[in-house]
Amino acid sequence: DVGRVASWALSLKRVLDDDEGVACFKEFMRTELNDENLLFWLECRKFAELKDSKQMKTKAREIYEQYLDSSAPTPVNIDFHTVQRVRDSLDDVRSDA
Repeated sequence: DVGRVASWALSLKRVLDDDEGVACFKEFMRTELNDENLLFWLECRKFAELKDSKQMKTKAREIYEQYLDSSAPTPVNIDFHTVQRVRDSLDDVRSDA
């Protein structure tokens, strides 16, 4: 649908709210060697939709290990203090279990 695709030019939100838009943007980001940021954002978006605390804990750990840990396979550029706060929160959750 040309109209739907044309609407993507109006805002990034419209692109990211459309499955086909996400697929196209993901491919563009991959060609720009920057797809890890979109993948991280998409995972955080999935996390935000979770309601079950056990699923949230699991997903948070997965996101941390995939994108934020010092040995992450798909690292994103996040400042040290934010990463430290996330790590501390995960440690707090682990100690509560």
